[in-house]
Amino acid sequence: MLNLLRFLRTYVALVRDPNQLQRVFALGERLARGDLFVRMPWLRGRPEIEAVVSRPARHLAFDRARLGAMPLGTLGRAFVDFLDRHGLDPGELAHSTGDSTLDRFRIHLQGTHDLWHVLTGFDTDVDGELGLQAFYFAQLQAPLTLTLMSAGLLNMALMEEGSGAERMEQMVQGYLMGRRAAPLTGVDWSAHWERPLSEVRDELRLDVGPSVLVAA
Repeated sequence: MLNLLRFLRTYVALVRDPNQLQRVFALGERLARGDLFVRMPWLRGRPEIEAVVSRPARHLAFDRARLGAMPLGTLGRAFVDFLDRHGLDPGELAHSTGDSTLDRFRIHLQGTHDLWHVLTGFDTDVDGELGLQAFYFAQLQAPLTLTLMSAGLLNMALMEEGSGAERMEQMVQGYLMGRRAAPLTGVDWSAHWERPLSEVRDELRLDVGPSVLVAA
């Protein structure tokens, strides 16, 4: 019961201000403690997820200087340019610890979150983050994605009048893109850094429309 009350308090705070990254981390922790992740069938029986949780937990490893020196248009260069443009450090998302099945999966997702922004084209503002969460839901059906999307919708309804059309468009595009795309979970990105971003997107069936294309 105490965990539920803390979850609700954190959720309400996120509805009021969806820019609070620490609230997102806190919601993930509350959901994990409530075993909602573990009870979900998506966590087991899918090859791309099993490939992640069957090995020791690890974050995305890359040499930022080497990727930044790659030609324009490559995945590696686009990734570093995206990080530089937004002042991001993927290590700041390395919030989970431990070595349980759930820990390994969460660590993998946290380590690749910024790269998924690049691949899908969604920006890092609230609307873009919600679009990416819709993509996550289409691919994984994880409870945290639904929680974050519902908080974004409530924020739109209660706090941000006039933001509805753009926010819904981003979420719908994210969901449809995630349904069409090949699974991004468990991909060995080190084998793709030097390839053109457009080629990687085509191979993964990522149909990035002009309204979300910000990372290329």
